[in-house]
Amino acid sequence: MGHGVSINPIAFLVITKDNVRLIPITHSSAIDRILDYMPDLMEKTNNMMNKCIQNKKEETEKIIKKMNSRNNNKNTEKIDKKAKKETKQPEEIVEEFEFDETTDEDDEI
Repeated sequence: MGHGVSINPIAFLVITKDNVRLIPITHSSAIDRILDYMPDLMEKTNNMMNKCIQNKKEETEKIIKKMNSRNNNKNTEKIDKKAKKETKQPEEIVEEFEFDETTDEDDEI
């Protein structure tokens, strides 16, 4: 008499460095298939969102740096103009006075 054994796999266990998943061989319905792929979909969506957010942060930081450097340049120019005005020598002021050297005694004579 001979006996036989057959093995029919029902699922695969997939182990990666960040994740462990059980993938069934046959799906009884489309909903089962969707539920099996949902974690992957969520992870990929999350990664895409994080990349978009990181790119936006980098762009914002670049724009802020450019604006700050422009403002610093403008402030430096204003300070230079003020310094030039302050260091400018004032023009010589000449005042003329008329002085009468005669006294009241001279008027009486």
